[in-house]
Formats: sequence, structure tokens, C-alpha cells
Amino acid sequence: MRYEFSIGTTHEAMQYLFELGVKRAPRSEFKPFSLAVRTGSLHTLGQGFATSIWDWGFIDVSSRNILRAFCTGLSAEVYGRFYNDSLASPAWEDYRTRMYWPVEAEQRENQSRLKFSLSFLLLEKIT
Repeated sequence: MRYEFSIGTTHEAMQYLFELGVKRAPRSEFKPFSLAVRTGSLHTLGQGFATSIWDWGFIDVSSRNILRAFCTGLSAEVYGRFYNDSLASPAWEDYRTRMYWPVEAEQRENQSRLKFSLSFLLLEKIT
């Protein structure tokens, strides 16, 4: 089955990761808000923008380099398609977001990178 994770420098230029040559789909985590705040009445409210993480247990060097082209520094504005599983009916949705490249030293093994994750903050839904 093909996955719908997509990325682009504009909404119109987004492409599926598999079309770009990324060989494996990431495991993803989607949070509809960045902060949970407990109120005086002991309710919890979600505040802030949605966030997501794309995680690969390992990723081959060519796939990593494809993703690096979208974020040549430590962060970049990109557009992406994320799986929002916080909805009553989970769905793929498009967002403008800020992509963050990992700052930790990369663990290398056999032309692969281990424990590779990309963070996306400030997800703003494209309607």
C-alpha cells in the first residue's frame, strides 16, 4: 500500500515521499495541540499549534538526502500532508509547517542512519 505522506516547498509543489524516492514510510505521531494546560476546575485544555513527528528506525542515505534538500539548515518552512488521527474520523490533511532537522549526531551504519526523526511544529491547516 502506498502512503500519502507528502512534502513540498509550496502547497502546489507537494509530492508523495515515495514519488520523491524516499523508500520507506515514516512512523508518525500527530498532536492536535502543542501544550496541555490544567485549569483551576481540573479540566485539561489543549493550546497551541498542532505538531507532528516523522520517525524512521533507520533510513537509507539517499532517502535522508532527499529530505535534507527541503531543510538545508536547522529549520525551514515547508508544506506537508500528515495523518491526523486525533479526529473522530482520522484523515490525511495538508498543512503549512516549520520542519526541524535533528541536531543530534547521526548514528551511521551500512549506508543508513539509525533513529532518524524529523519534527514539524506550527502546523497550520490548508483549506
